[in-house]
Amino acid sequence: MVSIEHGNREGPPGSLTGPLRDIVVIGASRGGVEALRGIVAALPPNLQSTLLIVVHTSPTHASLLPDVLSRAGPLPAEHGRNGMRIERGHIYVAPPDHHMTVGPIGFIRLDQGARQEGSRIETVPVAIKGPDGKLLGSAIPKVAIAKDANYWDEDGTGDPESEVDLIAMIGHTLKSAPLAGFVVEGLTPYGRNVSNARHRLMLRAVHSGLPVVRVGRGNTEGFVPLHDPSFIGGSNLTATKARLLLMACMMKFGSLPPASDPDHPTAAETAAVRTKVAEYQRVFNTH
Repeated sequence: MVSIEHGNREGPPGSLTGPLRDIVVIGASRGGVEALRGIVAALPPNLQSTLLIVVHTSPTHASLLPDVLSRAGPLPAEHGRNGMRIERGHIYVAPPDHHMTVGPIGFIRLDQGARQEGSRIETVPVAIKGPDGKLLGSAIPKVAIAKDANYWDEDGTGDPESEVDLIAMIGHTLKSAPLAGFVVEGLTPYGRNVSNARHRLMLRAVHSGLPVVRVGRGNTEGFVPLHDPSFIGGSNLTATKARLLLMACMMKFGSLPPASDPDHPTAAETAAVRTKVAEYQRVFNTH
């Protein structure tokens, strides 16, 4: 929390009768935008507090709320970003499908995980550090390495339901680990999965919220082309190194936005996944 000397704050005349605060947190549903506009319009330009706002919105649509709030009142508004330090007199809006927290020294953290409850896959908050500032064991992502044992292209379309090992692994992961993903060892040097059935199951994993990295089998010099933006390309990485990098990325970016039906994602759901995968890919491109 930002430390500010008491008495060095101002607010709307007659509107704040309780204790003065360094941080004001507001939560609203999608129908609360007009109420939020009214609130920020009444704020003074020299407000010495920070506003954090979370609104329930669809993960597949871009949020324009910061622009709306910036125009409605005198304070600048923007989406919170990982590692951003909050400032007094600013408004920070949580991006769609994210939980926004502020650490004890005033840095924003965006958390997001995926967990299956019954037949539904939902995003859930994932705490990374405890009150003492130490990493929580429950926050360490679980990333499995899946090896494709084939050495030639599979004939026919392939039946995903016959790949019982991957089906069981995806199901167990979604129920037990909110931050999880896969590294797939495919053909060298391109990391291609020759089994169409296993490829379709990995797409199911992606649209269930689990990021998937493709690497070449045992080859640290393998180039992985980025022709499928639903997957992360792990060029020049072994499976072990890609696993460690994916774990680090998940603690920074969270899980992927899950689709309502992972086997049949909508165009908007696919676009939302690929936008998030691009954030991962930018990190992988530097290694």
